[in-house]
Amino acid sequence: MQNFSRQFKRIVGRPPKQYKKTVSEYHVCFLSPAHAEIAIALGVVPNCVTVTNSLTPKYQQLLFQEVGTTILEMPQYVIQQDIIVQQQPDLIIGVDLTEETKQQFQTIAPVISGLTYDLHSLIRYFGKLFHKEKEAAQIIRELTTYVEVLKSKIQHHIVKDATVLYLRVEELGYRYLGESSSDSAILLYQELGLQMPKVLRANANSFNMCSLQQLVAANPTYLFIEKRIMDYYTADLSLATLQNSEQWANLDAVKNNRVFYVDTGLWINNCSVFGKREIMQQIDQAILGSV
Repeated sequence: MQNFSRQFKRIVGRPPKQYKKTVSEYHVCFLSPAHAEIAIALGVVPNCVTVTNSLTPKYQQLLFQEVGTTILEMPQYVIQQDIIVQQQPDLIIGVDLTEETKQQFQTIAPVISGLTYDLHSLIRYFGKLFHKEKEAAQIIRELTTYVEVLKSKIQHHIVKDATVLYLRVEELGYRYLGESSSDSAILLYQELGLQMPKVLRANANSFNMCSLQQLVAANPTYLFIEKRIMDYYTADLSLATLQNSEQWANLDAVKNNRVFYVDTGLWINNCSVFGKREIMQQIDQAILGSV
């Protein structure tokens, strides 16, 4: 707890005791929808949250609307500070803000940024911040149970010696997600125990370039395809090129109807308290539905 207090004071500029009675009642602006989900799950309603419309899953839009959180739509990779200022927040929570952006926001309200990407650690952090430690522990238990149940179902029904590959289709080519490269990859390969093709197991922490030749060599049993969503370009041509290639037609996953299409906004941006459940439902439907 002392370490948390020191870190909090270093980031925010004042000790957490000053927030103790009122922090959960503050007008908090979240610059990350995934963080806002955690607050809502803890019983704390954010005053506002910034989103990129093209990357906001439907469940998340409904969630924010239902609890009364103001949605601030912004272009991808752009923080429109004037819109945030109009909300008059008491606390701003971001992800990786530049020092310049932090200094500008700190003239309005205390700023928290540079937080961990690990979901359970984030839940614990916000549990302490909002004095919802018991709720945080309960959320982690529920998520852990959900994972264990799905893992057991998969192990009983998945094709023997099956391999799973998450392939990202981009404007200029293809990438595969390393086993520790994102929350969704950690869910697939570490928590659920699914196996990546051996030939692609290097560079676990990266989104790695993948040629059609490498894809053929990997020849996964199950293939999750993400056509990357960006505000500034489209991956339509790359996807069409892949699907019309000779290599594609020869993949086991294609031959056996084990190709599943996933959404950037959910799988990459929002593997959070509610989003992770959505992803697990899709994994359940994809893998077990294809048995």
